Amino acid sequence: MNTEQTLSGFIDRAQEYLRDPDGKSGSVIELFSDICQWGGVRLPTDDPQIVKTNLQLAAQHRRDKPAAMNSAWTKLYAIFYPDDFVIYDSRVATALISIAEDTMEESDLNSFRRSYPGLGVVAGRGGTRPRGMRLHWRNAYTSWSAQLDANKLVKKTACILNKRSGENYNLRQLEAILFMEGY
Repeated sequence: MNTEQTLSGFIDRAQEYLRDPDGKSGSVIELFSDICQWGGVRLPTDDPQIVKTNLQLAAQHRRDKPAAMNSAWTKLYAIFYPDDFVIYDSRVATALISIAEDTMEESDLNSFRRSYPGLGVVAGRGGTRPRGMRLHWRNAYTSWSAQLDANKLVKKTACILNKRSGENYNLRQLEAILFMEGY
């Protein structure tokens, strides 16, 4: 519950910034710093223009125009675009791949990999990562295409889950489950 409140506060601040990005340049770095501190990752830049440019690139969701990507940037995009981005870190990557390998037959797994070719492993610290995998998966650390595929997969999963359950799970909630599964 504390994490959900923290993330909601970050999302509220991000939405305020998006309403007036030119007037809130300093606050975007402060928010990015707070997100990185919460996530236990290093702030990659203190230049508001670099952050603004990458937020604009991320909003386009274009494979041919990648936004900056690492463990900090994925958190930033998920906070600024909470209905479109999932935090694609080592835990979420591990969970997605492990679940796919554990639940799919080889032909379904091959189809899955063709549908989400960017997905792969992201090295992480602690927990049970890395795990033994049946197949070789690409290194997806800093991969924009992996971020886009993870977004697509988790959004699709949320849609199916909500339709079947009659509930209204959001990406942050599914991401939290994946985060714990990938530990």
